[in-house]
Amino acid sequence: MAGQSNMEGNGWLDGAAAEPDVRILRIDAGAARWEAGVEPSHRAVVPKELPGWAAGPPVVGRFDGRKGASPGVAFAAHRARTTRSVVGLIPVAVGGTSLDAWSSARKADPESLYAKMLARVKASGMKPEGLLWYQGEADAVGKPEAAATYAARLDAWIADVRKDLGDPELPIVAAQLCRYVVDHDANGWNAVQEVQRLLPSRVARTECVATIDLPLDDPIHLSAHAERRLGVRFAKAAASLLGEDDAPTSGPRPLKIDVEGPRRDRIVVTFRGVNGKLSPSARVQGFSIVDATGKSLPIIFDAAVDAARPDTVLLRLAASVPDGATLWYGRGLDPVCNLVDDEDLAAPVFGPYPIGQR
Repeated sequence: MAGQSNMEGNGWLDGAAAEPDVRILRIDAGAARWEAGVEPSHRAVVPKELPGWAAGPPVVGRFDGRKGASPGVAFAAHRARTTRSVVGLIPVAVGGTSLDAWSSARKADPESLYAKMLARVKASGMKPEGLLWYQGEADAVGKPEAAATYAARLDAWIADVRKDLGDPELPIVAAQLCRYVVDHDANGWNAVQEVQRLLPSRVARTECVATIDLPLDDPIHLSAHAERRLGVRFAKAAASLLGEDDAPTSGPRPLKIDVEGPRRDRIVVTFRGVNGKLSPSARVQGFSIVDATGKSLPIIFDAAVDAARPDTVLLRLAASVPDGATLWYGRGLDPVCNLVDDEDLAAPVFGPYPIGQR
């Protein structure tokens, strides 16, 4: 479990019991041991052992039994039930860390995040089944160059992780960034989200799960309930990557966007990877249209799942679609998005997506 604070866990805890078939690797005073799987999963990470933690936990409530819900235990519990095996978690995430802070170029430094990650895997005595990754916030706001180079750096990082863990096909499931309630330019945030969405098209044996519909416990951190839903989404994506029987598909992904009607006043958004049907059937929220100059056009007055095509959303417009316009889902830092399928796998943030093209 690698990345930054939403992987580490910042949801307020609510007394969930330990899962009997989940184990978490704890490193304490240099010794490794497996202990019962209960949140907070990252209590197993000794704070002062990692860079940036010398002054203690920066978030009130973390590590004292009040805060720290992550996706880990829910992920492992779902895997344990579906595979009928015991599942172990190796927590290494650290809040606020950039992708460069995880750089493989620092692996010679035993105190670096990358070296610590490799050391913890080695200490587990196990070959990892896969890697869960939730990171990008630190590269997405106020850092245009970091956002612009995120794809190349992430892809290279994955290649290095696979090489150093001795598995060139190690399954990797990444989370797409959630909402961020802040007054700031959203360009970098949306750019990183698009990089994450397209990861499976660039790198084999990877998947991306959406979080944009999930509730928050503060302006940037998922709630405990949201983290559990994300954990199950991680588990379903992992099962799909591993080719397991009865694994769901990846969840809704945009396939094509067509314009219909003599007045070009209807947009049909067709998704692939839908398990069952899309919902809600009406009042779908999150879509927006942007013209060629970048101006948002408030012309969508209705968005609903097509009753005859359960993998399709029909957008009805108050005006014709202008030439050069693009469609977005989840544009901005704090959009309202609610499109999911029957497996509770959510449509990811996407855009700009050319209208009328596959």
